Amino acid sequence: MAAASGTVRLQRCVVSPAGRHSASLIFLHGSGDSGKGLRRWIKEVLNHDFAFQHIKVIYPTAPRRPYTPMKGGLSNVWFDRFKISNDCPEHLESIDVMCEVLTDLIDDEVKSGIKKNRILIGGFSMGGCMAMHLAYRNHQDVAGVFALSSFLNKSSVVYQGVQKSDGVLPELFQCHGTADELVLHAWAEETNSALKSLGVSTKFHSFPGLHHELSKGLEDERLAQSLESRNWRPGLPLLGGAVGHTSSLPGTGPRTPAVLQILVRHALKTQHKAHLILSPQPLHQSFLHGLPAPI
Repeated sequence: MAAASGTVRLQRCVVSPAGRHSASLIFLHGSGDSGKGLRRWIKEVLNHDFAFQHIKVIYPTAPRRPYTPMKGGLSNVWFDRFKISNDCPEHLESIDVMCEVLTDLIDDEVKSGIKKNRILIGGFSMGGCMAMHLAYRNHQDVAGVFALSSFLNKSSVVYQGVQKSDGVLPELFQCHGTADELVLHAWAEETNSALKSLGVSTKFHSFPGLHHELSKGLEDERLAQSLESRNWRPGLPLLGGAVGHTSSLPGTGPRTPAVLQILVRHALKTQHKAHLILSPQPLHQSFLHGLPAPI
């Protein structure tokens, strides 16, 4: 049985903002990984941390627990699953406990002076699923949600939570590789369509030929040709994304993965006369555009 909230304090790997801290991004790793491992891998790809002027990036580590798909072996996972499928019940006991534990992390940010609508929650694979449970069931006033190579079960209680909402829901940003054989692309599409039908504003990006992996190598030349035809440059897949042209984006380069490109594009505001311009859009409509630095 999972430990109750209050007895668990997650290990956290933190990238502090270069300037005044006014927003936070919580990035949840996939099963078997760690916050430190996810940060290190991204840093290797970018040649520097995934960092911003005013946004603190937090990579928590899930506690070790028995994981049924590993025949009960211990692993760093956010919750248990009966199996890796979208057509089975959710392991709600472990999901609900972890929602409480992660709420402590959100509360810590709020206590430090960061408003809930200045906090973005997301993750890769299981981390993205966890983020959707956390935000759409417990914290519908966060700035936005991102789910990379992730899905919800067909009968997920997340859908019930969204149906009961009478307010504005955080926007969902999803990315998924079409060649993913562990978490099928169709599962992610179904998740996106279901949430969209319930009133969630969503963005969904498909990446042809990409698998469910954190890999430094492209799978085949066909993928490279596909990326070229879409004005993408072949390079390093990351979190279900591909590499593209990024020379015009601050903090990125020509080999920056596309998912990070998009996150950076949404997170960084246009610089003008050495000031960061405030977004005119409401927070819930502009994803990371809703986390501009104050002038």
